[in-house]
Amino acid sequence: MGALRGNGMPEMNYPGDEPSKAVRTLAEVARLLISPLSTRMEARAEAYRIKTVTQAEIEAAEFWERARMSADARMIRQQLNKENILAMAA
Repeated sequence: MGALRGNGMPEMNYPGDEPSKAVRTLAEVARLLISPLSTRMEARAEAYRIKTVTQAEIEAAEFWERARMSADARMIRQQLNKENILAMAA
């Protein structure tokens, strides 16, 4: 049994007392095991985020380049049309 209390009654060892130490120890071991996995998952998530952002930036740059090329081609066509109209009028 447990130690005696001041009133002569034995001190009870409740079922939740000892397992809590075991649970704390198990939680510490689990934390030590999961910590590297968690770090790897965070690194992978960060790498994926960087890759996604970079890809979006590249696509945006390509979009603006195509838009600029389209505007340039439209301006050239308009200029050629104007020159053709002037040549036909002369």
